[in-house]
Amino acid sequence: MPEPTNLWTTFTWALFDWVSSPRIFVPFCLSVIFLALVAKRPTWLRSLSKVAACLLVSYCLLATPLTASILVKGLTFSLPENDPPQSADAIVVLSRDDELGYSRYDLAIQLWQEDRSPKIFVTALGRVGYMTARFKGEGWPVSALDGTTCARTTYEEAISAAAILQPKGVERIFLITDSPHLFRAASIFRALGFTVFPQAASLPTELPTLKKSLLALREYLGFINYTILGRFREHTLEESRQLTQATIDSSDCLVDWLRKA
Repeated sequence: MPEPTNLWTTFTWALFDWVSSPRIFVPFCLSVIFLALVAKRPTWLRSLSKVAACLLVSYCLLATPLTASILVKGLTFSLPENDPPQSADAIVVLSRDDELGYSRYDLAIQLWQEDRSPKIFVTALGRVGYMTARFKGEGWPVSALDGTTCARTTYEEAISAAAILQPKGVERIFLITDSPHLFRAASIFRALGFTVFPQAASLPTELPTLKKSLLALREYLGFINYTILGRFREHTLEESRQLTQATIDSSDCLVDWLRKA
């Protein structure tokens, strides 16, 4: 049976893709409202039309820059500015949808070139390949890269990073992802024993305002979901070891990557 976090990730990204397309969502709501206006029965349809009307108004509000700014600010106000300490043991770059751009990888390379950390840890198969090709193209040492090809959720990214990095003595990390995602991600990594220095990568300037709002809403829901599942509870050293060992034992691709490291 799929893990709850995997189901959550699949469902919320599918919902995000559907709702973020006005050409699909707006006609759907308008159709429900129109049917309710022309049909006297059933009464439940008229009630549904009121819900559709409220959703349509909310949808329009989400498309405004002010709403997007407020929603994102609610997720980032407690985070420090991107003023990292002089060094950390590793730079961890989390995977996100391609539409959110590659600025996080540019930020990771910038920190690495400034000698802030000797290692860049990348999650997800496609991003490992992207960074490897980029390093080879620039003539940089590929040995500076590490990563996992297995993680499908933020929680799995944190566990995989702990399984690979902590046995190598990595405790202090620069954690890089987009700003809406950073608070939830940093909380999970801290729960697994890392000292985290959050680094927010900017969202693409061409990303529509509606998608910024929906991305922030998804993070609020994700934070609630992870809280219910106890993901943010501070783990003891033994609990962390059990989690990371279970991840290694159950994941061939993680074991393969570990053997190459």
